[in-house]
Amino acid sequence: MFRKRHLWTLWVLAALLPAPVLAQQTMDIRATVVRNCRIDALPMMFGTVSLVNPLADATAALFVECTPGTSFTVTLDDGLNFKNGSRRMENPLANGARRFLEYEVYRNAGRTLRWGDTAATGITQVAPTNGKVTLTAYGRVDGRRAAASPYEDTIAVTIAF
Repeated sequence: MFRKRHLWTLWVLAALLPAPVLAQQTMDIRATVVRNCRIDALPMMFGTVSLVNPLADATAALFVECTPGTSFTVTLDDGLNFKNGSRRMENPLANGARRFLEYEVYRNAGRTLRWGDTAATGITQVAPTNGKVTLTAYGRVDGRRAAASPYEDTIAVTIAF
């Protein structure tokens, strides 16, 4: 009986002791996520073009990474040697004689939609939850009127968001 009484006394004493005094304050936590995008473009390599195979197709990947949910548009300019409505590669080894090879870059595998430098001729998408999108540029070159030589051009890739 002594044990039960002793236990009951401890409970009574604990109930009579004053509760600890607590002070409480709130702390606000905030962050702002801004929309942002970046793009990396791999080279488009047509390989060898000849009289036997004057038309060559190639593709190049463009890797987009944006803040999830961001709408973006990717456009391509006309390159360094554009003339009379045609993108052209130039022979960098021609020693002053200007030689060109016409080519085009498209937004679709059927190569019917030219990829241009306006929103209407670019590709517009919304970044998914992981923010990553891979786009494919589809190229075609026509070597029937070009002199034998290596050719190259540079296109500016722009992402607007």
